[in-house]
Amino acid sequence: MNRLLFERLKSHVGGPAIAVVAGAVLAGATAYLDGPKELILVGALVGAGGALWASIQRSAGEEALRKKSEELAELNRFIAGAVTGGNSFCYVAAETPPPGGNKGLLSVVQEGPYPLYE
Repeated sequence: MNRLLFERLKSHVGGPAIAVVAGAVLAGATAYLDGPKELILVGALVGAGGALWASIQRSAGEEALRKKSEELAELNRFIAGAVTGGNSFCYVAAETPPPGGNKGLLSVVQEGPYPLYE
């Protein structure tokens, strides 16, 4: 029964939370029962270690979330550029006729990474 409860708790609550609770229970029970001061200190250190562990995990999660957010923002900018033309542009280039010729050439040139429409 206790093992099943522990497994269910472990699947819903992370290791850092278990360490904090275990340290608090150890320190609190030892203090309540007038146990050795060293055991209270060990319980407090286990709880503090669990809190530090939780903080490290949260920081790593926030960093991963920030990176994903930046990737999505870049992808959105690319999609918007592909739809609107972004900073791409076109111009008309005129070539003069060769000496003695009477026909020139007009060309439309696209500059930029995005396609242009219309």
